[in-house]
Amino acid sequence: MSSLRSLAVTAFLTTLTFNAHAVTAMPLPPTLDNKAYALVDYDTGQVLASSNENERFPPASLTKMMTSFIIEQRLMSGQLKETDMVRMNESAWCRGSSTESCMYVPLNGSASVLDMLRGIIIQSGNDASKAIAEHISGNEGAFAEVMNQEAKRMGMTNTHFLNATGMPMDGHYSSALDMAILAQHIIKDSSKYYPIYSEKNQPIQLFSKVEMVNIQD
Repeated sequence: MSSLRSLAVTAFLTTLTFNAHAVTAMPLPPTLDNKAYALVDYDTGQVLASSNENERFPPASLTKMMTSFIIEQRLMSGQLKETDMVRMNESAWCRGSSTESCMYVPLNGSASVLDMLRGIIIQSGNDASKAIAEHISGNEGAFAEVMNQEAKRMGMTNTHFLNATGMPMDGHYSSALDMAILAQHIIKDSSKYYPIYSEKNQPIQLFSKVEMVNIQD
């Protein structure tokens, strides 16, 4: 009988939970191994669950969310065109022995802005991030200032960027809540390019002085 009683109580509580006219208790936040997290309602911006959401941490490749957002905004405003070609200078180039995450555009080769954007989002390409930062702002440091201006505009109060890739540097940091804010802006303000974030691979045309190379994962 005790087990049946427990089952009945469980069923009763479940009914209360799903009854539209019943007052439902907010579930407890999940227990995660992450040092920090923030779960935010996209429509309202309400923080539904969080832990250490304002704690500053090195964002690593999450930095590229802001890099890609700036590219997307310039594409949508007409400041960049998808077919504009971006040159791979030595300062951005990934050598074959590099342990970085790279798109591997040849030295002095080029790829379109759209392909570079895909290389950043899908392949987390450090070379693509640096090359397009130089293309937009002349150098990566100047591009980082643009990133910081966007972060300030969005209200990302615990974020400061020093590069376009997320490579570790003192003073380069963000927070879980700030990254959630940035994600909201990507979904809302860059809706045309948001589907790229669900792609797993993409054929990309890379151009060098001597040949055209088609790379298809």
